[in-house]
Amino acid sequence: MKKTFSILSFLILTVFFINAQQFAESGDGILLADNQPYTGEKTEYHDNGIKKLEMSFENGLLNGSVSSYYETGELKEQGLYAKGEKNGKWVKFNTLGKKIGKAEWSNGKKNGTWHIFDEQGNKRFEMFYKNGERSNTWTIWDEKGKVVSQKVYQGK
Repeated sequence: MKKTFSILSFLILTVFFINAQQFAESGDGILLADNQPYTGEKTEYHDNGIKKLEMSFENGLLNGSVSSYYETGELKEQGLYAKGEKNGKWVKFNTLGKKIGKAEWSNGKKNGTWHIFDEQGNKRFEMFYKNGERSNTWTIWDEKGKVVSQKVYQGK
């Protein structure tokens, strides 16, 4: 019985180490696995064993969905990458699961409408970007929903 357990343990550890990939980052930000640009899913964990990050890679670059989590396991932020650049809608949550931020990106640049919410879920800031530059009318609301400030940005 002891011999069977030892052999079984050895086989499990061998399979684990054979399947475990060694990740490294190249000098130009490319994720490598076994010295090749990595394509696939990658998950990282907090010290307490709870999932910290889930990421998708293609040819060593972030590409696809990315999700980050608090140490409690609650979703913290979720968004998309395309060829290593933030792209599309991003949403951020507090530890209670309330949305506290919403942003839009295009090819790594802020682009579109951005919203910031308070802990109760009330919209407090609305901002606009076009190709990474401030644009349109930015608005700030107080905790009661009253507009307290507006500023107009004329893009370059």
